[in-house]
Amino acid sequence: MVKSVVLVGNSVDLGGDFAARVAEAGGELTEKQVEAIGVMVTDEYHRRGYTACYVERLALTRAGVLEVRVRESRITEIDIRGAARQNHARAGEMLERLRGRVYNRPEVEAALESMRASLDLAGIECTPRNAGPGGADVRLDVAVRERSRGRFRGALYADPIYGISPMLGYRQGFERVIVDVRGEAGFRDGGTAREEGEVVFMTPGAARGTAYALAGTRGARTRELWASRDDEEYRVTDLRAYAGAGFPIGGVGRARAEARVFVQGDGARLEDYRERGRTRDIRDARLVFEATLSDAAVVLEQRDAFTLRARIEPGTGTMEPDGYLGASLTMRAPLAPAYWLRIIPSALCIYTSARERYYRSYVFDSSMMGFPADYTASRWKNVGALEAELELYPDFMYAGPFVNAAYYLDERGAWRSATGAGARLTLVSGKSRVGIAYAWDASGPASKGALYVNAMAAF
Repeated sequence: MVKSVVLVGNSVDLGGDFAARVAEAGGELTEKQVEAIGVMVTDEYHRRGYTACYVERLALTRAGVLEVRVRESRITEIDIRGAARQNHARAGEMLERLRGRVYNRPEVEAALESMRASLDLAGIECTPRNAGPGGADVRLDVAVRERSRGRFRGALYADPIYGISPMLGYRQGFERVIVDVRGEAGFRDGGTAREEGEVVFMTPGAARGTAYALAGTRGARTRELWASRDDEEYRVTDLRAYAGAGFPIGGVGRARAEARVFVQGDGARLEDYRERGRTRDIRDARLVFEATLSDAAVVLEQRDAFTLRARIEPGTGTMEPDGYLGASLTMRAPLAPAYWLRIIPSALCIYTSARERYYRSYVFDSSMMGFPADYTASRWKNVGALEAELELYPDFMYAGPFVNAAYYLDERGAWRSATGAGARLTLVSGKSRVGIAYAWDASGPASKGALYVNAMAAF
């Protein structure tokens, strides 16, 4: 007589419905019916992706308890082949979290695909093999194929500042240099609001996590709006060149720290700036110090990456001959209290001592959503945001509400505050992502909000 059934050695969640089925399996059972309980448990493990787990023994105690002893096969070894030294180390760090976990085929496949996308690998083959005493555990034999050609990437953004903005880029690594080319445009009010192109040259250390040199140039034409002058437009044509170096400076936990130092020079032509019909040519030079702390190189999902970035840039130019100081600080720190939920706090602070409108940043851009008709530019803006992201479909569809708030100096030098609220839908597939958000001024009706789009892909 089987009075009750218990699972011995079980650590994974098989669901409440299955637990109820096991609990109801008692009674006067034949030997074949007892064996069928073991088959049912093994089948449930396999159905959930734990394909190396099995029932190794069934035992009926004197008290009438049927003990179903489960062997949960864990990942004890990970062997990576075919990767260059720098990618081998990064791949090992990214897969390390699988070690010691019960082998689950979908989980391993998702981790490998995320690693492939993050390291820009051409392909991955993974073979699980028996390991440990009696071959009851699992060793992952991972063979990687590195990419020998470059990669295109594309993006599409939509916001009230520059309108609909497509972007196309290409990155190619050679033996001695990495070349990155990017071009984008923005379309607003039936015309072009922004045209921009950039080419960057870096030594291979940029892809290896070691010291590297960089140099680049960027050309841009933009139509800017001046809020305190009744949203009058002025146009900027800018040519920028820069050169410097980046290098690792340690880290905290699994997060790595990197510093960049470079000089930057700009030559720009301003049309209708302050006076309609007037053209003004300016020159500007600055020294930029930038430090970044991030675990983006080792997390499997880039959306889970913590990033903290600080930037200081003293400069001088024809518009600010006595010099000026620029500074910024950004932070994003996703938290995952449950596998289906992310809480994402973020913050942004941008400051410049320069008095000219040319040096200021828009307040209500994609970092501070919900104010589509406000083109205020500030020399000191502080933005904080909090977003809840729920997983609606595993590893593909996410959605949730957010709130962002700003405290800033307006164009007349008065401190102002604003709060926006909204919701975002995000679709993710490999290195492709589409985010669609709707946001509005929290002090007014939701009907007066705006739509924001952020889509990107690599191919």
